[in-house]
Amino acid sequence: YNLDIRPNPFTPNNPIGTRIAFTASSNVGKNINYSVSVYNLNGTKVKSIVKDLSIPKEYCNSTAEVTNCSQDKCCVSWDGTTDNGDHARNGRYIVRLQIKDSSGDNELIKPIILAK
Repeated sequence: YNLDIRPNPFTPNNPIGTRIAFTASSNVGKNINYSVSVYNLNGTKVKSIVKDLSIPKEYCNSTAEVTNCSQDKCCVSWDGTTDNGDHARNGRYIVRLQIKDSSGDNELIKPIILAK
């Protein structure tokens, strides 16, 4: 698995926000079940971008939450807002990708910087 975040740092004024892309290995079976969340450095969840979504790995663009950004990646975006709809503060955050597939549970985390 691979997790790529661009641009990083990012500003919420960008119409796209920040793109969070991930690659699912070709040997994971037919479907992947995944969640993408953003946490502050205290470990508090700030935003659930996608929660427990199950899709065939070859159809990343089959839902509104996920877009196909290249042949082998799935992409979601974060606009810098919290689950409450408020603007998140400037600072460092952690993006957490959780994937469940036929090989088991996997987790990737990467830092992101929000700058206004």
